[in-house]
Amino acid sequence: LEAEYTKANIRQIMTSCGAPGKLEKEIITPPDGELAELQNKILNGRSALILGKTGRGKTTYIYDNTALLITSGKYKYTEIKFWYVPEMCAYVRDGIDCNSYEQRLTNCCTIPLLIMDDLCKEQATANNNNIIKTILARRCDNGLQTLITSRFDSTEFKKRYEEDTLSRILTMCIYKIEGKDRRKREDW
Repeated sequence: LEAEYTKANIRQIMTSCGAPGKLEKEIITPPDGELAELQNKILNGRSALILGKTGRGKTTYIYDNTALLITSGKYKYTEIKFWYVPEMCAYVRDGIDCNSYEQRLTNCCTIPLLIMDDLCKEQATANNNNIIKTILARRCDNGLQTLITSRFDSTEFKKRYEEDTLSRILTMCIYKIEGKDRRKREDW
C-alpha cells in the first residue's frame, strides 16, 4: 500500500487506518492562512484540537493532514488509528468482558498517531471520562501525536472533563473552524 501515494489510493490507505471511507470533498487541498500554519505544526509532530460546528470540515481537515503525514513518510499507515470517540470508548469498555481492557487501552495509548474524531460525543460517564483521561495522559506523557476534532466548545469540555484532562488538551494547538455547514443544501 505504501509504495506510491496518489489521490486514488490514499483513500484506501486511510480507510485501513479506520478513517471514514467517504468524505464530502477531494483530499489533499492546500489550506491557507492560519490553517496552513496549523498544518505545518501538525506535519512537525504537534498534537491538535480542531473545533467547529457540525459540517465545517473538521474531520476532512484532519483526514487531509493525516494523508500528508503518510505521504511525507512521517508515519506508516500501520502506525495510525482513526477513531470515532464513542466507538473508541466502547472498544476499550468492551474489553472488560473479555479480559482485554488494559490491552485495548494500551493500544489507544501507544499507537504513534491517534485521531480522535468527535470528542464529547461519547456518553458522559465516569468510565468514558477515565478512558479519555488515561489515553490523553499516557499519550501526552510519551510525546505521541494526537489529533482531535470536536463540535463542542470549552464550556462543554469544562463540564465533562477533570482539570488534568483539560490541562493535557491545552498543550495542543487549538483551532476553531468557522463558516457554514458544507453539507447543508440550499433548498433544504
